[in-house]
Amino acid sequence: MTISYLVHDLADPAVARRVTMLRQGGADLDLAGFRRSAAPPDQVAGVAAHDLGQTQDGRFIARILSVVKARLRVGDWGRMAGRGGSIVARNLEMLYLAAAARRRFAPDKPLFYELLDIHRLMVNEGKPGQLLRRLEGHLLRQCAGVIVSSPAFERNYLRHYYRDLPPVLLWENKVMPPHMPASGDGGALSSSLAMPSPPIAARPWRIGWFGAIRCRRSLLCLAEIARHDFRYLVASGSLPVGAPDDFLARVAEIAAGKGARFVLDCSGRGLKATLERAPVYLVKPNLDELEELVGRSLSKDAARAAATNLVAKGVAELVAVTLGAEGAILATRRGVTFRPAIKAEVQSAVGAGDSFLGAMLFALAKGWAPEEAFVFGLAGGAAALLRKGTKLCRREDVERLYGSASAERYAPA
Repeated sequence: MTISYLVHDLADPAVARRVTMLRQGGADLDLAGFRRSAAPPDQVAGVAAHDLGQTQDGRFIARILSVVKARLRVGDWGRMAGRGGSIVARNLEMLYLAAAARRRFAPDKPLFYELLDIHRLMVNEGKPGQLLRRLEGHLLRQCAGVIVSSPAFERNYLRHYYRDLPPVLLWENKVMPPHMPASGDGGALSSSLAMPSPPIAARPWRIGWFGAIRCRRSLLCLAEIARHDFRYLVASGSLPVGAPDDFLARVAEIAAGKGARFVLDCSGRGLKATLERAPVYLVKPNLDELEELVGRSLSKDAARAAATNLVAKGVAELVAVTLGAEGAILATRRGVTFRPAIKAEVQSAVGAGDSFLGAMLFALAKGWAPEEAFVFGLAGGAAALLRKGTKLCRREDVERLYGSASAERYAPA
């Protein structure tokens, strides 16, 4: 069986692993693709490679231009699609090119989409994301199947955005057996990008960092953070597409290992899984998120009881429930407090919940009592309302609103 294989980066070690896996399964390969390396490899894991040119991580517009240029040159390289029994395209840009080559040279050959990476724009709900998904949906209708390495790609992405799908095939990433031919010394990659052998007993292992965090700048930023001690670690926002439910729980355990307080501002499966297994200092759901967590609708009094119950169970030390224009609830081991919202002229409600949490954490980090930090958080949320669009709250507004709220609390009856 011969497969025409189009890949996004001939220099990617994951491509070399896949090529080796396909060859060990009995396939002959015609290989073509872009590269992120400076020099084109003459082969990948023993297979001759047709170079379509250099692209770079993060330069999305430049990558689109490279794809357009390759599409215009499909007559030069596209004949490879006709030589194989089937065509496999790794990631969306290569699927677009593979479909063009198939249409011209091999309309009867089955086309398979290897979906192993989801760019953040693909889950963007704005115009860019909508346009990219429209293209992807159009190309999916031309495919005989979609290849994924984890069921989460199908469950959390494909089924979420597309109603009609071709068969989804699970090709899990495999560790190559010991008889696989080695290249270089002790498993090091050669200049031809041949596949490395497994580590040899009694010799050092090389462990690489693979996955979504792969650009050098991101790695350096995280390494710098890891070198410092910190008192709070905040997880805010939804789980990334394809992330396991307990991802944030693992992050919370890392924080606990460094003696830091973990703060959670999440929803749905990420919120539930984290609270079930990880040490959490402060959790900040809004009313909808709290209702989803407990599985029922809640009045204000019922929300107070639910927040108190979470603290009593040891799920979190502090539970702050934001109620929008009504105010917020804070449950601690000393009891539960409700505070009405601080009045402010509303320009935009975008980011009010995030501003609440940021201001509350700012006060907690300065050593304030949780109840007082809670009021400062309300001032932060109110200050965000004063700003148009997505602009952040200003410190002077937060302090002024906090001062007025404190004066109201302590004014004589």
